[in-house]
Amino acid sequence: MTSMKIAAALAAGVSAFALSAAYAQAPQTVGVGQTVRGELTASDRMIDGEGRVDEYSLRLNAGQGIVATMSTEAFDAYLMLGTGAGGAFEEITSDDDSGGDTNARLRFRADEAGVYTLRARSLGGEELGPYALAIEARAATAAPKTAALAVGQRETIVNGALANGGSRVEDESDQLYDLYTVRLEANQVAQFKMTSEFDNRLRFGRTTPEGFEELYSDDDSGGDGDAQLIFRAEEAGEYVLRAEAFDGEAAGAYTLSSTRLPSPPARPGRPGSIRVGQTIEGELELGDAVAYNYTLFDHYELRGRAGETVTIELKTDEGGFDPYLEVGGWIAGEWASIAENDDDGEGEGGLNSKLEFTFKDGGTVVIRARSLADGKTGAYRLSVTR
Repeated sequence: MTSMKIAAALAAGVSAFALSAAYAQAPQTVGVGQTVRGELTASDRMIDGEGRVDEYSLRLNAGQGIVATMSTEAFDAYLMLGTGAGGAFEEITSDDDSGGDTNARLRFRADEAGVYTLRARSLGGEELGPYALAIEARAATAAPKTAALAVGQRETIVNGALANGGSRVEDESDQLYDLYTVRLEANQVAQFKMTSEFDNRLRFGRTTPEGFEELYSDDDSGGDGDAQLIFRAEEAGEYVLRAEAFDGEAAGAYTLSSTRLPSPPARPGRPGSIRVGQTIEGELELGDAVAYNYTLFDHYELRGRAGETVTIELKTDEGGFDPYLEVGGWIAGEWASIAENDDDGEGEGGLNSKLEFTFKDGGTVVIRARSLADGKTGAYRLSVTR
């Protein structure tokens, strides 16, 4: 800064200390392919609600992508990216721990050319210490590898692999994925399973002019980080299944299977009946009526007096399905729920459901004994007591 500018600033009532602090806190310029070493100190800019932060100015072209990693052993790193700086900063995306341990890593692709701001801080906002900030180029995603996947009575199995250089999800998550086309008839039910050494996810949907439209997804219903997804088509057509890694760092071989499950009846059968003091033993089976997507259920009518309170319990043995209770009725062929519950209230994580219900008016209600998750089968005990 020239002596003339300093003199002018001093004449305007701005101290030399305030001026030097403001200039010291101006965002430092950083470029793609560069690693900078910084330190959060007590003299850094204080942002309300965020604590001390360092800001870095990064110029990107339209379509240019980056992977920014903030590494430190001094505190839990938190990295933000946006536009503007200081009080004018507007966040676009952020990350806490995708870099492993307490390190932050975010992925970003610029929709338009311009200058963006990276904000380095601690998660808690108060911790100080040294850190490293690395900016790497994010490669343009490859065109998705697409294959047809049949859904038949016999299980279809395909083997694939997600590897660097393959298709990646075009958002900050950056997961690798393969794409499969699936043709279904109206009311047809398909089950998909993905097995791999890495944590995986399945997304099911349709391709639209705007891109992928997700209809259903699953992360770990298959256990051990594996995805299992059941989808019932309301209308015939071609759908797409995305077999993807759960995060941007995961890759490797996988196995994908597809099976056709029994289609549910067009209308639920007539409800059974249950009375106060009675316990019914039943079983959910494939081919039963389904609620929502493909949660199997049996249903029973219960009659009560106005003001009468009953306790309804749905239990399964260890290793059975997770029960879910609903009380309601059918109105013009559509289910209307009055009360519902998943938990037995015992706080032990057991697979039981308990619901207290009071009849507002005398009459009959319907109890739906169903599974919490899609496609689960097994024996159960339904009881009603006062």
